[in-house]
Amino acid sequence: MIDLLVVALAFGAIFVVELPDKTFIATLVMSTKMRPLFVWIGVGLAFLVQTGVAVGVGKAASFLPEQLIHAVAALMFVIGAIILFREARSADEEESEQEEEYAAKADATAHGLKVVVTSFLEIGRAHV
Repeated sequence: MIDLLVVALAFGAIFVVELPDKTFIATLVMSTKMRPLFVWIGVGLAFLVQTGVAVGVGKAASFLPEQLIHAVAALMFVIGAIILFREARSADEEESEQEEEYAAKADATAHGLKVVVTSFLEIGRAHV
């Protein structure tokens, strides 16, 4: 059975970390300018591709020695922490610039497939 306290704590921790994420800001801004359903579809497809790539790389990594995987994972976490600390200093300044950039790319007259493709590409770009 699922422990609801563990689920709530995990959700809370992830929510706080992901709230100021570029993908959140991009999705929020695009949803205010374009049809939210099509933005949601584009964002969902982008995350589907991202998850598929992660699963594929994870499966390929399972063929490597376990100690190598642990060392590379530890190194990636250390590098990620350093990058997060460095970027945190300028995050507030860049946030308004990002919002303006996403708002400029959000075409209020766009419909259907164009909104889906724009959302897909912007989420992919936000992850780079």
